[in-house]
Amino acid sequence: TDVHRHARVSLFAEGHDLRVFRTSGTTHGARGEHPFVDLALYHRAAMIGARHAFLPGGPFDLLVLAADPSRQPDSSLGHMIGLFADEARSRDPEARVAFVLDGDHIDTAAIARAVDAANARARTLVVCGTSFAFVFAEDVFAEDVPARRFTLPPGSRVMYTGGFKGRSRVLDEDELRGVIGARFGVPDDHLVTEYGMTELSSQLWSRERVVSSPGAARDGLLWIPPWLRVTPVDPVSLEPVAEGERGILRFDDAANLDSCVSIQTADVGLLVRT
Repeated sequence: TDVHRHARVSLFAEGHDLRVFRTSGTTHGARGEHPFVDLALYHRAAMIGARHAFLPGGPFDLLVLAADPSRQPDSSLGHMIGLFADEARSRDPEARVAFVLDGDHIDTAAIARAVDAANARARTLVVCGTSFAFVFAEDVFAEDVPARRFTLPPGSRVMYTGGFKGRSRVLDEDELRGVIGARFGVPDDHLVTEYGMTELSSQLWSRERVVSSPGAARDGLLWIPPWLRVTPVDPVSLEPVAEGERGILRFDDAANLDSCVSIQTADVGLLVRT
């Protein structure tokens, strides 16, 4: 992933770029870049994963705790969320889509209006956003209207992704899920996480808690789409570790057709057969 911050990784000339997605740059300063000559595979990968993980089968409204994608054209996450908005409108031209984050301002009144409108219409509501935005919203609610709690229409889902990047206080996974579940009134198995990065064209998703035995849930498991291979490797030798052992994650992403299929990260994980 570091190479993308220092060199162009592409099989086509710069003049043919249709879109260039960039990392946030908050960790190392320099921003990694991933150019695309075509976005068809990216769109296919994102929507197959989203439909598998959390998008409902029928019409839905969309509430986004992120900025309008038109204001961040180099964000791969913003672009993907824009695909969800297109999906909502394609299923019903009257679907309501609300983006409630603008810089360092989050419009909690707009959040309340979107939830109330979905309940009034008995319309499934999909809520998605970055982890820091959910914490940001929670802090504003706690200060301004601490008693306000929502109940989403049946079948609704909440999807969160990404880290905090210094933009809010940091919560661990259990705390974050507790905050989101309590504020939006959704059960834990209706909270979906997404793992992605600018250097990849595909994403990993949680779907529902994977139950290994009655009454026991397996936390932190992500579904790997069939065109994506994930290999934990030893951080020194870069050789694959034994199944069930932790390593730094290497991705072979067939959707990275015009850049680099194999991406070595510093993220740590292990493979679990389910």
